Amino acid sequence: MYIAKQFQNPEQTEVLGNLILSLQDNLESYRTDAIFRKYGYEKDSIQPDEWYSGDILFDIYKAIKEEGGSMPLVAMGKASVEPTIQAFNVDTSQAFLMRLPDVSTMYVRNAPDEYGFNITKINEKHYKAYNNTPVPNDVFYGAIWESVRVLKPKNAQFSVRPIKNYPNSDEGVVIEIEWD
Repeated sequence: MYIAKQFQNPEQTEVLGNLILSLQDNLESYRTDAIFRKYGYEKDSIQPDEWYSGDILFDIYKAIKEEGGSMPLVAMGKASVEPTIQAFNVDTSQAFLMRLPDVSTMYVRNAPDEYGFNITKINEKHYKAYNNTPVPNDVFYGAIWESVRVLKPKNAQFSVRPIKNYPNSDEGVVIEIEWD
């Protein structure tokens, strides 16, 4: 059984260029742009429909974590939400969360069978999200938080709370999501 370790890409796993591009536009880009350039990736050098070694992406994530801490990674997760909402064509938090496991097949190929984001529905307004990928837990947290913020019912209060393996674990985080 595959259990993901943070920043460790499974052998031969590739990511779609569109995923890399979605992570470059974020609130902490003043920090992340230099790291992308260091690894030879300018925005115009990434082709959205081409596949790239996942090793490169996780090397970049690791460098960002080492140079900037958690906030740039959370910002990258938040930045990935809008293109994913458009790709999923969803308009509710529930629909987004239930489609989240599809990210593993949309943006990643050649991954182990157990690789992915898993969602458990507790009830209509209560979910648990599990990260069984090498995607940093901070990126996963940022994406979950932003998706609920953007798609929740107007004026609803919400909570996105890590309940296991956060912040400093090599294994994937478990996040509890609730709104009223």
